[in-house]
Amino acid sequence: MTRFKDRPHPVLLVLVFLVLLGGGAYCAPTESCACFLKENMNITLSCGSNAAKQVRDALEYLELPENGCDGDAGDSNVGVSEECKMRFLVLQAHSDLCGGMVMGGRVAADATRDFQGMGYQPCFVPRQLDIMAPECPVLDCEDAAGIADAIEALESGNCESDCAAEGCGKAVRKLLMAYDNFCALPLEASLALRAVRGACDRELCNTNTVGIAYDPNEEACD
Repeated sequence: MTRFKDRPHPVLLVLVFLVLLGGGAYCAPTESCACFLKENMNITLSCGSNAAKQVRDALEYLELPENGCDGDAGDSNVGVSEECKMRFLVLQAHSDLCGGMVMGGRVAADATRDFQGMGYQPCFVPRQLDIMAPECPVLDCEDAAGIADAIEALESGNCESDCAAEGCGKAVRKLLMAYDNFCALPLEASLALRAVRGACDRELCNTNTVGIAYDPNEEACD
């Protein structure tokens, strides 16, 4: 499988991290979405005119009962067909890269969260540069207690409907930095971030430290 190049090695957290966060599958995507879609499905990842149709087709396939994609994919992502897994990656990759720019951006984000909650494993899309957003705070991947507090803040702080609530923005920025820097996180972290997408868009920060926009077409694949 193709791996995203020039990425730091994930930091493996100690067992206490799982205890603090109540267990759950690790969520540290290492597969490049752009390379996977290009090599396995002949799809060029972009937010252009074809993106909306690709998202719509993927979602329709995933939600069609006879395709059996709503079963338990399990931690190893083996409980459903390969076609279901690939359609999920089409949905997730475009949702993460394009957000509201694709048709039904919020619907796509919610569906991505639902299927990831079933055990589907995501691929990785670098965060786009937002020149209006501040830099993300420095993060220590081994700050298990701080990351656990951030997840708790998003889950219990009504952030999904009101991100202006105390602690929501700080929690979003901490988890965003952890996710984009490949810290070993439990599934709850990714689901919490996806749940507040849209409501917390104004609270985002830049994990893109290169200073240029990400172009999937320029990604080097093995």
